[in-house]
Amino acid sequence: MSVRIQSLLVSCLAAASTTLIASAASATRIEATAATFIGAPLEVLLSVDDAIDPGKLVLTLSVVGPGEPLADLVGFLTHVNDESLLPGLSVTGPFVSDVELLANQIGGPGGLSPCYCDLGFDIGTPGILQDDLRSVTFTIAHATQALDVSFLFGRSFGVDATSVGPNRDRVSRLVGTLPVPEPGAALLIGLGLAGLAGTRPSRRR
Repeated sequence: MSVRIQSLLVSCLAAASTTLIASAASATRIEATAATFIGAPLEVLLSVDDAIDPGKLVLTLSVVGPGEPLADLVGFLTHVNDESLLPGLSVTGPFVSDVELLANQIGGPGGLSPCYCDLGFDIGTPGILQDDLRSVTFTIAHATQALDVSFLFGRSFGVDATSVGPNRDRVSRLVGTLPVPEPGAALLIGLGLAGLAGTRPSRRR
């Protein structure tokens, strides 16, 4: 491979790698499924989107399993990545009430989550067979700062549900962890760049 062609390939791959890394860092949607750690078997999907309403996080909880799930969502809590923003946060939605914003003081052993969280609130009406909410959407915003999904990267969260199961007489407490997007393709390209950088052009005899 000539030096000129090698240089051109390295430049192109470097540009592609930069684009992929930027894309991973600016992810607009992340998802995770919470599973039961106390109570009846249940699975709840949490999606977090920062593109629907830029500067704010739109979260949706949906009961997804197992089988044909029956449940009423009644509570949510989560960790955040910047606790200094807690005083300026707000949570809004048609079924949101009793919002609490206290660093590492919400939930915990015996509560909604096996760990202490930073933000929590009630969903709908407490009790068995009240609202029968199987999907709920709400918005997290800050008074002065724009938020994106990195605010919740890698954070654990908890969900509380009642009226679970065919007899609608059980409760479930679930826990999940949101992912941290990894620029895997960019890493592979980076390794390719390193290989090219170490390749010396051959000499013809």
